[in-house]
Amino acid sequence: MNFGTLKSRVASYLHRDDLTSIIPDFVNAAMHRLERNHNWNCMKTKTTGSTTDDYISLPTRYKDTDSLFVIANSQYYPLTKSSYSHMISIYPEGSSSKDRPEVFATLIGDSKFYLRPYPDAAYSYELIYYAYTADLSADTDTNWWTNNTWELLLYGALIEAEPYVINDERMLTWKALYDNILGD
Repeated sequence: MNFGTLKSRVASYLHRDDLTSIIPDFVNAAMHRLERNHNWNCMKTKTTGSTTDDYISLPTRYKDTDSLFVIANSQYYPLTKSSYSHMISIYPEGSSSKDRPEVFATLIGDSKFYLRPYPDAAYSYELIYYAYTADLSADTDTNWWTNNTWELLLYGALIEAEPYVINDERMLTWKALYDNILGD
């Protein structure tokens, strides 16, 4: 199902034709709620690159890490995820010791993975991570959600819509249908 068809269904279920401009927000909010609460396999993606410093910039729409490897001599070495404070207690800031990175951490609000020990060379890396899905915008847009579980987006959008249209009693109906699909 594409975004245009999904928006039409939401409007039809709401029996409203005056919400055309806000229905896309309801659908995208429903999708973001699904993704905020879980790391779904459909959100998993991979990126590769090369370290040029003691950090790796987070990819666009990054949510969470599945795994991070540095690659040396065609060998993959998994890095251990750590809290920043724990990592710094083991590998203090300003330390001159350099080696193949073994640990990575992020700071809340920062857009980097910090690597320790400090890299002794430029390493290739492979990051497997969960990414938030881009918002649907064009009527022809599709994604994993619209292709595979459009009902969740439909009922989720209806849950988002009911407080907006001041029809709170319908929320329980949409929530029950949503939960039923989510529980399958």
